[in-house]
Amino acid sequence: MAAGFFLIAYYLVRSLFRGQAAPMNPWGGNSLEWHTASPPPHDNFAETPSAEDPYDYGKLTHDAALGGWRSRTYEGTGAA
Repeated sequence: MAAGFFLIAYYLVRSLFRGQAAPMNPWGGNSLEWHTASPPPHDNFAETPSAEDPYDYGKLTHDAALGGWRSRTYEGTGAA
């Protein structure tokens, strides 16, 4: 049990200091929480967004520079 604890603690400390930051939208989610910046700004959006079909992935484009997915609809709010 102690070996398992120390192994987990080692990887936790290692990821805190040498781990890579996660991209904005790594899985290509299309719901509203994935269309805002991280950490979210006050009130999340400059204007009230409309909730559309969360399964319409045609509005997402993969951004290789960010290493994740970017929305075409809310381009201004998702800047990292």
